[in-house]
Amino acid sequence: SEKTQLVATPEDSVGNPLNGRVITWGSSDTTTASINPNGIVTGKKAGSVTITALCEGISATTTLTVQAVPINAVAISPQSSNLLIGQTVTLTAVVTDNTGNPIPGATVTFSSSATGIATVTATGPLTATVTAVSAGTVQITGTSGGKTGSATINVGQVPVGSVTIAPSAASVTLGSTVQLTATVKDL
Repeated sequence: SEKTQLVATPEDSVGNPLNGRVITWGSSDTTTASINPNGIVTGKKAGSVTITALCEGISATTTLTVQAVPINAVAISPQSSNLLIGQTVTLTAVVTDNTGNPIPGATVTFSSSATGIATVTATGPLTATVTAVSAGTVQITGTSGGKTGSATINVGQVPVGSVTIAPSAASVTLGSTVQLTATVKDL
C-alpha cells in the first residue's frame, strides 16, 4: 500500500493562510483509502474516494484515485522440470512491480500449452500442480495483469525396470501351442 501526504491550508476571507488551525481529515471509503490525522493517505485497493479536510466548520474536498500497482513481470519456478508420466511438480509464481518488489495480493492464472502432455491445476493464488500425462514437452504459462511467465515441463516415459515371462518354464509338443505372458514393470 502506497502512502501520499496531503496538505490543507485554511485561509481567511481574502486568501491569506491561517496557521495553527486544526484540520480534521476524512475519507468517503476507508476500504479504498484511509487518511490519518496528519493528512497521510494510504491506498488500500483500486478505486476513487473523496477526501475531506474540515477546519472550524468549513470543508474542502478532493477526489483521490487509487491505482493498482502496475505489474512488470511474472516469474515461475522452477523454470524447467523433468517428469515421468504420472509424476507431479509444484510451480510457484512471483508477481513483481517495476522495482522488482513482489506485489501483495497478486494472483496468477495458470495454463498448459498441451493438456495431453501435462495438466495444470491452481492450488493457490500463486501456486499450481502440474501432472505429467504423456511423453513430450509442454509450456506452463502464468498470467497476471497482462504479463506472463512460463516454465518448461519435459515428460518422459516411465523406464522399464524388468520383464518377466509366465510361466517361467514351459514345454510344448510338436503341433500344439502354449500361451506365454510377458509382464513389464517400471523401476
